Amino acid sequence: MLKRKPFRYSLINQGFDFCDIKLDEPVPEDIDILIISDLLVPIKPEEDKYLQEYIERGGNLLIAGEPTSREHMNQLTSKFGVTMKPGRIVKPTERYDPDFTLGYPTKDGASMMYQLRMMRNRDYVVTMPGAGALSYNTNYGFDVTELFVTDTSGNIWNETGEINYMNQVEMNPESGEHQLNAAPVALALSRDINNKKQKIVITGDADCISNGEISIARTDLSAANYNFIMGAFFWMSDNEVPVDVRRPAPTDNTITLGLGGMRFTKWTLIGIFPLIMIIIYMTIWIRRRSH
Repeated sequence: MLKRKPFRYSLINQGFDFCDIKLDEPVPEDIDILIISDLLVPIKPEEDKYLQEYIERGGNLLIAGEPTSREHMNQLTSKFGVTMKPGRIVKPTERYDPDFTLGYPTKDGASMMYQLRMMRNRDYVVTMPGAGALSYNTNYGFDVTELFVTDTSGNIWNETGEINYMNQVEMNPESGEHQLNAAPVALALSRDINNKKQKIVITGDADCISNGEISIARTDLSAANYNFIMGAFFWMSDNEVPVDVRRPAPTDNTITLGLGGMRFTKWTLIGIFPLIMIIIYMTIWIRRRSH
């Protein structure tokens, strides 16, 4: 999603610069957005110190978690009142793995990011192969907005056990599994700090922003993961990049052509124009034959 130059929506093609950093030293001052994805090991105390300094100065963050690294991710996201629920989201279907999750853009998210509004208008979704549901507490000083949620079919839950992809999965309430209707899988947090607006995006899946997932085309799904990426970084960059090239919607949205005009246009296109073309063709052909 970052540096894949052949992909037009890659962030490197949208005006962003990148560098890899380690948290064994202070985060450079020129870093505007820090990306932390799928923590495989806990954050060390010295790393947490420098990360906390970045957070306290109002730095923006994109945090992408995975159910398999839930404990490590919760160590980080709990700073903002956000945690990932146990297990992974499951919905049995005939075509896809049971833990293949679809995220639907919310109305609040669409009002915050115009890219999500486009997704809602076109019935686009975000695909998340293996996601965890998020929960949040609004008493941590952040304004929280749900960007994407699961569907409300009633046949979706948090699977806490091992998934056997060869067998039909079933919900087991005795092990803490329960229905998930419109469970958030991506959140946006913001607060005023140090005379600026701090912005943080947290997802329950890291694959949804990967090159691999973006490049997959599924014939029966209208997915636009890149819209989510563009919207998140546009918002976190204070609407600076990617450059907003939208234009006002055209005002010519009515048809004033009457029934007679429609008939004339129809016969002009299917009769008169073809007849003129035939006459021109025959004229050229006859003149060439006569020489």
